[in-house]
Amino acid sequence: MATSDDDDVALAAVERRREPRGLFPGLCLVIASKSYPVIEASRRGFFLQVHDPETMALGKSHPATLSYKEQRLHISVEIVRKEIDPRRGVAVRIVSATRDTDEELRKLLAVAEVPPE
Repeated sequence: MATSDDDDVALAAVERRREPRGLFPGLCLVIASKSYPVIEASRRGFFLQVHDPETMALGKSHPATLSYKEQRLHISVEIVRKEIDPRRGVAVRIVSATRDTDEELRKLLAVAEVPPE
């Protein structure tokens, strides 16, 4: 039986997503007075471009402000993952938001909710 080099490829971890994410140029998340560009966004979380992801502690929650044009939404986020390759940054999930903030975020992102699997 013939084999190929593909047989030796290790399977990479697969990130499960409960809803679609989108690209939002100009969207930033401000944490501790530092603004980070949002690379991907959904109603549940964001992937932030961070030059040195090691400066952010995994599992730590932060008050944050989502900023887009003139809009400002106040939320709390938790650092859930760090990446350095192929992109450099951190994934954060929203841990708290008011009902009004959640509705404003939904409008801002215009992301349809996908039912959990």
